[in-house]
Amino acid sequence: MKFKLPFIAVSLSFIAIIPKFLKNPIVSWHILPVYFIYIALSFLALYAINAFLWSSKPHFSHGTKFGIAYACGFLLLTFVHVLLFHIQPEWLIYFLNLKDTGLYSLLMITAFRTFIFQIIAYACLFFFKNQEEKMAFQQEIDQLNHYLNDLRNNLTTRKEYKNSILTRFQDKIIPVDISEIAFFHLSNGIVFQYLFSRQKYIQNETLESFENDLDPAIFYRANRQFLIHRKAVEKVEQIENRKLKVLLTQPSPEDIIISKAKSTAFIKWLEM
Repeated sequence: MKFKLPFIAVSLSFIAIIPKFLKNPIVSWHILPVYFIYIALSFLALYAINAFLWSSKPHFSHGTKFGIAYACGFLLLTFVHVLLFHIQPEWLIYFLNLKDTGLYSLLMITAFRTFIFQIIAYACLFFFKNQEEKMAFQQEIDQLNHYLNDLRNNLTTRKEYKNSILTRFQDKIIPVDISEIAFFHLSNGIVFQYLFSRQKYIQNETLESFENDLDPAIFYRANRQFLIHRKAVEKVEQIENRKLKVLLTQPSPEDIIISKAKSTAFIKWLEM
């Protein structure tokens, strides 16, 4: 997605300038780069608004998120168009193909253009979200197949998991029993260890290493950011798209969301 989004913005801008390139005289070609940037930024702005709503308001319905994003995008483009009308009116006439510079005509064309941008941005975001879920689901399948292969190979040795974690604090090394650890949280590349006593320590190891060293019957990798202790789970709420929101017995630095692909496995883990 990191590279697909700029590619879509550039492609959309190229498509948009083709009619301008064909219909307008050579003297207007110097405005084409500005129009190109205008189309790309408008699309990216609508995409950013939609992405913010998807991440911050996951409980909203698709229709509600679409409507809010459209309204915000319309206000943003209206502001840009009114600003251009006072600064560079010839640009605005060129951008919107205005024949009538009245306010009603400006608002109608802005509303229509916002709707086009919103449809494309929402469709792209929906596609990217589905791709992420498919990748997460495929990872779950790969892990399951790996586990089945281990069983098939008749592994006779049972892995020994750690009973305590060495925690460095200032100039001390403190052994912390796993029963005291509520959860691990990855933030900005740093792993933080939270205890049931509300103490917090920085760990030098990765979240993956703790996931491998700790008993999976006790600790569960909820997502990329969290590895949680069973006893730290207070309750679970179902949110949209069959995702789960995990509430702990103590405050967490951010919401803990279980993807739809992992929700069933997580429920079974809680029932173990």
